[in-house]
Amino acid sequence: MPPPPPPPIPSPELLSTLQTALRTAHLPPTTTWLKTFLTSTRPSTPLPALIKTATFRLLTSDITQTLSAPSSHLFPKDLHGSAAAPASRILKGPITVMVLDIQDVGKSQWSQIEDLEAQARGESKKGHEMIRVPVELATTSTSTNPNPNPNPSSTSTAAVTTTGAGAATASSGPFKLHLTDAACTQTYAFTLSPVQGISAAMPIGTKMLIQNVEVPRGVLMLEERNCKVLGGKVEEMEKAWRAGRLGRLKAAVGVGEGDRGGGG
Repeated sequence: MPPPPPPPIPSPELLSTLQTALRTAHLPPTTTWLKTFLTSTRPSTPLPALIKTATFRLLTSDITQTLSAPSSHLFPKDLHGSAAAPASRILKGPITVMVLDIQDVGKSQWSQIEDLEAQARGESKKGHEMIRVPVELATTSTSTNPNPNPNPSSTSTAAVTTTGAGAATASSGPFKLHLTDAACTQTYAFTLSPVQGISAAMPIGTKMLIQNVEVPRGVLMLEERNCKVLGGKVEEMEKAWRAGRLGRLKAAVGVGEGDRGGGG
């Protein structure tokens, strides 16, 4: 049998149109990624569908592998450790970043440990009342299933599942985030006030857009006015982070995985 024909080469016009649309969405892809994406799609796919699909795939990708941003849309190279770097500055941006880790610093680590252990037992709190819920529902994240309870009559189950994975009770933070830009420059950020989309249930790999952010000593100060959650996640990173979260919290308070009771 003759070999299958090679995939059609995307036209320069289509490449340019898609690049412009994705840059407008603050997700500028590398040329290699874009060409690979186009060769995996049907040539007859309408342009709006191509843009929507490409946006979704970039939001669920590792931006250090898929995005190519100019220096003005990246963290400055002297963000950390340079003697000449100012003690405080404003990052104008916009800069697309990816969440590598999030910590709820407004809630004690012991409280978070208790929440996770109760969740693993299929228990959660509704106010001061301890109720038992199916484990598979208690561990459902609102980021991937915004309506985990298809039966509206089961109000107690719905009330606890809507708080998201790993959070038996909602918290407004503040939160500490570990971020990276497309060039692998990493830094930390704190929320000074609640920001829509930032919570303990936020998936790892979420993409965010920051601009006009105050940065004292290399740490970003996030507020609603300078930070927008774009969405997405990276499945492998999210699974690994969730699986190791209880162990990290116990290590932080000096307790082993199998220990119970007080810690240091």
